[in-house]
This record gives sequence, structure tokens and C-alpha cells, in this order.
Amino acid sequence: MKQKLWQFLLLVTTTSMLTSCISFSTLQSADTLDAGQMSLSAGASVLGADEDNAGLLPEVGLRLGVNDRVDVGAKLFMPLALFVDAKVELIQKPVIVSLDVGYSTFTLTSGAGETKHRTVGLYPMLIAGQKHWYVGVKPMFVRSEGEIDLLGSTSSQDVTALLATDVVFGAVIGNRFRFIPEVNILFPASDDPPIMIPGLGFELKLGPK
Repeated sequence: MKQKLWQFLLLVTTTSMLTSCISFSTLQSADTLDAGQMSLSAGASVLGADEDNAGLLPEVGLRLGVNDRVDVGAKLFMPLALFVDAKVELIQKPVIVSLDVGYSTFTLTSGAGETKHRTVGLYPMLIAGQKHWYVGVKPMFVRSEGEIDLLGSTSSQDVTALLATDVVFGAVIGNRFRFIPEVNILFPASDDPPIMIPGLGFELKLGPK
């Protein structure tokens, strides 16, 4: 079991750190921003937190409030991949329940500008909570195609699959400036055991209250 766990961590860590192409974090509450409000954020997730060679995946992001039930966001996984999402509040009381749909894209090109490798991800999530906590469930679908050079070895990929289902638990500390620790538990689509991925984010809200 420990060997399978390490193989899964190695696959995910290598792919994510060297291509920055998969989103493992949530780092946002269940409620949406007010209309006209904006937030700036930064954070990171830790892969292999219980192993000797843990990997850090940093991110920076921006969100905009569209109306009292909808906001949209974008974040950059340093330095290569883009994630965009839209969140809609389905229920507001007594507990907020929202649907968030995210999409990530990563493209690796050759020196001549030709596409060598492309990975896209789709992340539909149900997230629930109140002002200072949230929980969510998010399947992670990935499409990967092309060639990529990992540590000097060329690997060809052409895969469309459910990578894992993420269950996230998070806290939100603060109001205008928010401190967001979370824990993601990934349940791989394979028979491998669950993987814990902690994350930490900071968010600054700007605009009308």
C-alpha cells in the first residue's frame, strides 16, 4: 500500500510541479462576492506533505462579483497554467450551498512555437458553508495529450480520465483580509489510498461591502 501511495504521489508531484497543469486547491468560501466587489489572493498547496520530498504549488488569483449570487475568478499556477471558474449560490440560508465550475489549461510549446503537450482539467464542485467555514466535493477530470520531457525522458500521453474526487474542508479567518487554511483529501479513481493535500491562502477584498 505504501508503495502504491508513493507511486501516485510521484506521478502527481512530477506532473504538477514540472508542468503546473493540475489544480489541487479550492481556497475560497461558499459565498460569492458582492456585485462590483473584487478580491486578490495568493496561496499554495503542499503535495506529499507526509513524505521527505514534498512539493509546493503556488498560485495567485483574482475574483469579481457579478451580482448577489454569482462571481467569477481566475488564478495562475506559477508560472505556466491558468485556472478559471464561475460560482453560483444555489441556497443562501441557513447554510450557503454553491455550484462552482472550474477549468484549467496548460500548453507546452517547442522552440518553434509548436504545441508539444496540452493538459486541460474540468472541476465541477458543490461547496457549502457559512462565513467562516466551508466543505466541498469536487471530481477532477483531466485530458492530457502530446509529449513532455520529464527529467530527460520523453513521455507520450493521450488520456482522458477522472483523476480523483476531492473532498475539501476549509476555514475562513477575517473579513476584508482573510486567512484561509484548508485540507483536501483526494480519493483516486484507481485503487490507491486517499491522499491528503493541505493548502493555505490569503485573500484581500476590495470595493463595496
